[in-house]
Amino acid sequence: MDTWKLVACDLDGTLMRDDMSVSEENLYAIAQTAELDVEFVPCSGRTLCEIPEKVRNHPGVHWIIHSNGAVILDRRNGQRYPACMTREVAGRVLDLLYACDTHITIRQGGQSYADAAHQTPEDYAHNRVYAAHRSVLADYAVMLDNYKERIYAMEDIEVISVFFHSDQEMAACWKTLEESGEVTVVSTAAVHLEIMAASAGKGNALRRLCRILDISPAETIGMGDSGNDLPLMRASGLALAMGNGSEVLKKEADAVICRNDEHAVRYVLEKYLRCKA
Repeated sequence: MDTWKLVACDLDGTLMRDDMSVSEENLYAIAQTAELDVEFVPCSGRTLCEIPEKVRNHPGVHWIIHSNGAVILDRRNGQRYPACMTREVAGRVLDLLYACDTHITIRQGGQSYADAAHQTPEDYAHNRVYAAHRSVLADYAVMLDNYKERIYAMEDIEVISVFFHSDQEMAACWKTLEESGEVTVVSTAAVHLEIMAASAGKGNALRRLCRILDISPAETIGMGDSGNDLPLMRASGLALAMGNGSEVLKKEADAVICRNDEHAVRYVLEKYLRCKA
């Protein structure tokens, strides 16, 4: 492919460094990508409020895929293209999760919601909530009292993010959810699942955005590091796995590129878009 028209880029572990920052080199490369008339599209499991402001409001970013493809956002006019869970589907998922020993975060309406009563270091350790997620909760989540009652009443849930105390319970839930056909389930870590509508997912969102923009998925580059990026890899014309990425992702990718602390967008700009940053 001589002319790429869109770069869909994961955030955590890809655009963002391990300290959760975005390098100035990457921010400049995003601007250079836009000058080439190539859409740079952040494509994240995070909901909108959790995306760093420097990325969310970057003048070179016109489209954002967030909440693992549950929402496509046209940043210039605020129009949303959602693929969210109904309250009924989300309720059945929550019934299953609350029968297990879990730590649950809800993403809805561009916001992140967590249970005010279960955010202690002991809670995190018990359910193996990893440090990056703890940081996101501390920085962005709205803490709710009467959490269970309130999330069961929510409409159009984007993502249910859940950590498990037990590997066996996680495996059983994953199997049950996939067999239901009502939801898409992806994992970003060995103890963590993200659950969304069956029509969501990063790959489906990329295909939907391509239809909106009237381009072919074959004209896109997808880049990521973890299991929830696999659908994006499979939908893209060129699949790039990060050097720090999972082995499963690397096996499916067309190429393995630099690590996330080595300015991945600049790397792609120079190697694949033929422009020196």
